[in-house]
Amino acid sequence: MTKIDNKNEILKDIVWLVPTILWFFVTIKLLLTKNPVEGDSFLLNLPFGDKVGHFGIFGIFTACLMFSMCGVSFMKQNKQLIVVTVLTIVFSWGIMTEILQANLLDSREGDFWDFIADAIGGVLGVICYGILSKFIPIPIYK
Repeated sequence: MTKIDNKNEILKDIVWLVPTILWFFVTIKLLLTKNPVEGDSFLLNLPFGDKVGHFGIFGIFTACLMFSMCGVSFMKQNKQLIVVTVLTIVFSWGIMTEILQANLLDSREGDFWDFIADAIGGVLGVICYGILSKFIPIPIYK
């Protein structure tokens, strides 16, 4: 493989990571700021609305991460490794956001049940990826 081919592979890998990186910053905004949603939020007024929010945020994050990891060349079609890696990242990020909320923000508090909602959202994100990947072509490297 020439240097140009190697640079092209790296650029392709970076392109696959862009949606996940953008969604990661959205999660930071939503989970680690004082008032992520201004005004009266329909979701927060629902019973367990905050849990639904955590569930959705982490489900989308996980699905994006699955698509990204499957598009990155070094994973080489090892789906089990991808799932384990993604769930490790998502569960770690869920724990970290709750620890940060508990210790850094006076207006927010860490909650074990928020982490459970994060984890369930992560597992559902993997399942959604499995379903969506049947309809959306992903150029997995060989």
